[in-house]
Amino acid sequence: MSINITRQSQYGFILPLSLIILALLSGLALTLSQQARQQQQFILHQQQLWQIELRYRNILQQLVYQLITGKVQYSKVIGENFSLPIDNTPIYFDDIQVQIQDTAGLYGLSQFEPNSFQRLIENITANSILAHHISDELADWIDADDLPRRYGLERNQYIQLGKNYIPRNTMIRSADELLELPSITSELFNGNSTHLGLRNYIFSGSAPLNIATAPIPVLTAYLNIDHSRLNALITARIAQDWETVKRLLPAEFTMNEDSNPFIPSYDYRIQFSSQNHPSMRVFIRLTVDKNELYQILAWYYPDVIRGWE
Repeated sequence: MSINITRQSQYGFILPLSLIILALLSGLALTLSQQARQQQQFILHQQQLWQIELRYRNILQQLVYQLITGKVQYSKVIGENFSLPIDNTPIYFDDIQVQIQDTAGLYGLSQFEPNSFQRLIENITANSILAHHISDELADWIDADDLPRRYGLERNQYIQLGKNYIPRNTMIRSADELLELPSITSELFNGNSTHLGLRNYIFSGSAPLNIATAPIPVLTAYLNIDHSRLNALITARIAQDWETVKRLLPAEFTMNEDSNPFIPSYDYRIQFSSQNHPSMRVFIRLTVDKNELYQILAWYYPDVIRGWE
């Protein structure tokens, strides 16, 4: 009798243990199945990214060839059977939008000057106080701590604000570094669906201003001329009346007969975008006098929002 009771108790113990093991195995199988699906989705997503990037790269090769073989005519590069705008005007390769910007038409941060940078920010934000704050903050970020400005911030103030970084006290290395300034928000830097952000008008290097390819905020920043004269210059530029444009420029841009305010840089920013696909932004330098045709200075793909929190 005792033997039967013992066997029944053993069976009573084994049954729930088996159910527990089966439940654990089922959970493990479900987890592995979910991980496999996630891995499969990740691989598929990566394949899609590689495919669109390959299309962008193929177009980039065509653009480099045209930039090298064509002849610059103010805001365009003209060649046999092609006309390539270099003033950020959109062009299309099937469903892919491409915008090429001569960096001589951008504000070079290596040429930072507080007043011109303040005008650039004010033109973008329509807020003169904010523009003054940002200009002073950048000036204090670049220069020594013993040169404080009215709206700027020095080392001790960054520490007081609880920042985990301090001013570098040297020239900007990357446009993204501007996001370290307290008054520059992600939206101001990146822009939104209604207006372009600051990063569309700047680059980290330097180049003489190309009047033919510079967007209006950059023209306003550098030229510092009255509105009526600026509007007349912009109207003449739209009409491609380059002699009138040159006549309306301040004297420092046309000091002698040899000065040419329409010379592009060897550096270009090229942006690629396609509906429902990530965009790409690349900075290149033409190097036709070397073994390679061009160098990639910076490559952003996918070109995501900077400073997102």
